Amino acid sequence: MPSLLALANVFAFPTEYREGVPRVLLEAALAGVQIVTRTMPGAEVIRDGWNGFLVPPGAPSMLAAKILELLGNRENGRVVAGRAAERVRKEFSVEHVVACQAAVYRDLIDSSRGTRLKDDKNTREERAHPCGAPQ
Repeated sequence: MPSLLALANVFAFPTEYREGVPRVLLEAALAGVQIVTRTMPGAEVIRDGWNGFLVPPGAPSMLAAKILELLGNRENGRVVAGRAAERVRKEFSVEHVVACQAAVYRDLIDSSRGTRLKDDKNTREERAHPCGAPQ
């Protein structure tokens, strides 16, 4: 997949399906391809204008305009694509996702006991939540 994606100048993903985080968006970002997708649940991989572009559903003319804009400014496209790859490596890696899930379970266990787990190095107040979520 990375080899095929790397051949593209732009990855347009106008899906109408609600599928969580589409793996193909992660793959396209890691391949260094500029991304245009529609606003949908799961599109949080893309921050509009910063590491890709979002268009509303059912707006093919906006999708086409965004694709043409990206093709017309390759230098900006490289910057945007680089940000997307960096974000995916940082926030969507297996290690990060596992740490986030473990933190959720830890918080649930803590709240169900009515106390927090005691651990000299990582009390709840000192422990940074790996997902940036409020504790």
